[in-house]
Amino acid sequence: MSKVSLNLTLLAAHLALVAAATSLALLITQLALHPPLSDLALLAALMTLLGFTATLFGHLAISLAPHLRFASLQARIGGAAVLGSILALASILIVAELMFISSHDLSLLIALLIFSSAVALPLALVTAASLGDSISDLSRGTSAMAAGDLSIRVPVHGSDEFARLAVTFNQMAEHLQAANRRQAELEQARRSLVAAVSHDLRTPLASLRAATEALRDGVVSDPPTVKRYLSSIQAEAQRLGGLIDDLFELSLIDTGNVRLDLEPTRLADLISDTVESMNHQARLKKIRLSGRCQSDLTPILADPLKIQRVILNLVQNAIRHTPSDGAVSLEAREVEAAIAVSVTDNCGGIQQRDINRLFEPFYRGDPARLRDGASAGLGLSIAKGIVEAHGGRIWVENSSRNGCRFSFTLPKLTAAA
Repeated sequence: MSKVSLNLTLLAAHLALVAAATSLALLITQLALHPPLSDLALLAALMTLLGFTATLFGHLAISLAPHLRFASLQARIGGAAVLGSILALASILIVAELMFISSHDLSLLIALLIFSSAVALPLALVTAASLGDSISDLSRGTSAMAAGDLSIRVPVHGSDEFARLAVTFNQMAEHLQAANRRQAELEQARRSLVAAVSHDLRTPLASLRAATEALRDGVVSDPPTVKRYLSSIQAEAQRLGGLIDDLFELSLIDTGNVRLDLEPTRLADLISDTVESMNHQARLKKIRLSGRCQSDLTPILADPLKIQRVILNLVQNAIRHTPSDGAVSLEAREVEAAIAVSVTDNCGGIQQRDINRLFEPFYRGDPARLRDGASAGLGLSIAKGIVEAHGGRIWVENSSRNGCRFSFTLPKLTAAA
């Protein structure tokens, strides 16, 4: 509904209310005073004229007030109070003329009207001033927010409509401030990600360039050295390919486009395969690698290749950060409606400020867990995305054996179905 249509609807409703009030006043006059029919008709005509004229004039003033430069809220409410007093005075004079009220009684009525108006008008102005203060608070708040100050809050007084509006404004400001904070964090994470990717791409590219230039310029020519350079080129190319694959996988996770080939999977098989494939790497560092599963472990509905990747990543990290003569254990057990897998190491523990950020891409926190070049730093982020895509969760905590424990849960086959 347009503003003009709304104003016309309110005017029609007000005129109908004036007509009803006039009819009620005439009925009371007839029942109480039994005036002649001619006087009653004249009273009806005058009351209708006064009521309709005052209503039309009032609505016209209200419509024009926003276009007047000095039409403040106090002026509008004060004007409405004055108009009501004038209407009351005109009604008293008309009734006094029709009913032959004595000048003494008329003077008394006018004095009472003046007294009532003198009390009502200041109250109307005080009410308008209070409303104006609430509007001013909201206006200052919106101006500050428009200027970029999202920490602004407006005071809340009472429980009226303006108070509820102030509460809504403050809630909006809190949400905008939180969203702005998240946006700043995301922007900082994006810059850190670009810098980290650039660094991790630059290192293997520099090695590839140096090796290929050495081969091209004939700096190395004996077959053993050439073979070693070619092996280095192949390793760096594989490292680049792995980083690109990780970035692609991470982009799929971020956009929610992870493809899962779900099938009933036994975690015991994945754990035994992981222990077998990582035993050689663990023995080279003189680390004891062990794995155990709860007997009769319930199968899960999962993508076995992706879950295997998660387990391998956690075990590789544990071996990488565990000193020689340490131990890494891999365990799977049932926990209510899920299967829990945990990898515990002897890395020396993780500082509390880093625990909640280890799953961020390229996060570089505790020096004890800085990457040594064997990883681009995306493994834990990818593991988190894969686990959450399966409906599980992953976390890390310090263990009692001077290390940390990475754990994740996956729904059982029955719960997933």
